[in-house]
Amino acid sequence: MALARAATIGITCGFVMAGMVLGAAAKLGPRYIGAPDAAISSSVVIPPDCSIAFLSGAAGLRPGEQVPRDPGDTEAQTALALDNIESGLKELGLALGDVVMMRSYLVTDATRGKADFEGYSRAYKRRFGIAEQPNKPARVTVEVAKLVVPGLLVEIEVTAAQCHGKDKR
Repeated sequence: MALARAATIGITCGFVMAGMVLGAAAKLGPRYIGAPDAAISSSVVIPPDCSIAFLSGAAGLRPGEQVPRDPGDTEAQTALALDNIESGLKELGLALGDVVMMRSYLVTDATRGKADFEGYSRAYKRRFGIAEQPNKPARVTVEVAKLVVPGLLVEIEVTAAQCHGKDKR
């Protein structure tokens, strides 16, 4: 009996604490959780009063391009892909600061035998976790043999969230 009561109290406390966390997040918007010096968040809590947008994969292509004319390196393609994501978010009334999850696909460089994660990271760190835009999304980065479009070295998809009544960034 005492054990069952303790378990019930523990579960109740857990729900109350979760409600307090989500309640606080609802007032402040998504809550980014992770080490302050990490490039990404380990998790992001999105309260129930937020709208969520899913953006399909964006690549380092300029408007009107079907294949990259001047593909550049992974860093350049990542920067262009992030520009394209920013444009797509803007059309929805969102910004990079609203990104809560990012999935990135990096192509293996045949000469290096691995993807250029360093180049990707340099471009990423110029847009996330900086003074102008301090939010850092949760993220997964995957190395792939190739992407569908020849010459592409990176493709990035994002999920963004914006809470109702919250000031836009």
